[in-house]
Amino acid sequence: MSRIRLIQLGSSCLSKANFQNICSSGFKAPAARGLQVPADPTRRQRPDLLYSRLELELRAHDPAVLDSYVTFLQQAARHLGVTTGKLWEPPRHYQRLSLLKSVHIFAKHKVQYEARTYFRVLELLRLTGSTADTYLEYTQRMLPEGIAMKVSRHARESLPEHLSQRPDQSESDGKSA
Repeated sequence: MSRIRLIQLGSSCLSKANFQNICSSGFKAPAARGLQVPADPTRRQRPDLLYSRLELELRAHDPAVLDSYVTFLQQAARHLGVTTGKLWEPPRHYQRLSLLKSVHIFAKHKVQYEARTYFRVLELLRLTGSTADTYLEYTQRMLPEGIAMKVSRHARESLPEHLSQRPDQSESDGKSA
């Protein structure tokens, strides 16, 4: 069998030797060719945030779906090594509506409707920002229909410089200036 000596790329033809030269010399890393490597947009330049607590408030109309999703949240936290705090159930919210069946009269023909909203609050303790983002992205992608999630983040921050100095140091700095 004869070897194919030409490789067709679009409308131009390259010989096998030229193609090998291009492949061997043209595909070096950008830093090796003296070019600047653009910064990775997914990489954070600042240090990771620390959260002392994350509160996940869940609302649903079906308590069975809500309990199932809370079990899923706890299992996901256990697999990621996240410490869970309290899990509590705030009181249900009832919304009742009474309507007349007829348009004008016959008050004894009333219909009552009720919508119940069930709540669960799960607390996650001592998280880093990247772990919190990963956990929330995973759990929100698996959020079933009929459940709403509200996330409250409580971050830890260092004291500002003017509060971290002792009062006698700040006075002596002010007198000398």
